[in-house]
Amino acid sequence: MLELDVPNPSGELLPGAYANVHFQLPLNVVPLVLPSSTILFQADGPQVGIVNRHNQVELRKVTLGHDFGDTIEIIAGVRSGDAVVANPPDSLTSGMRVAVEKASPTQNTTQKGS
Repeated sequence: MLELDVPNPSGELLPGAYANVHFQLPLNVVPLVLPSSTILFQADGPQVGIVNRHNQVELRKVTLGHDFGDTIEIIAGVRSGDAVVANPPDSLTSGMRVAVEKASPTQNTTQKGS
């Protein structure tokens, strides 16, 4: 069930009345999903550490979407292609210099148990 408040200056909608509503949502937008461990929950709200081309951290405020447990949808604040800091410490601040480590092919594979 959904409750929707709409302006009704002409009084056409009566209290308690039901209506059919159609929402047109953009279907071509693919949400950005990041590991939950990349999000810093601080006094300024949720932030993500991005590494810029000078190997310095930029803390960006993000708008969170659906929380899937191990991952979380990012609505705004980070773009696809941004270098995100994995498992940032709470002490991470903007301007910190970092060394970027490239992922090896073995880090991206899942090992199956025997």
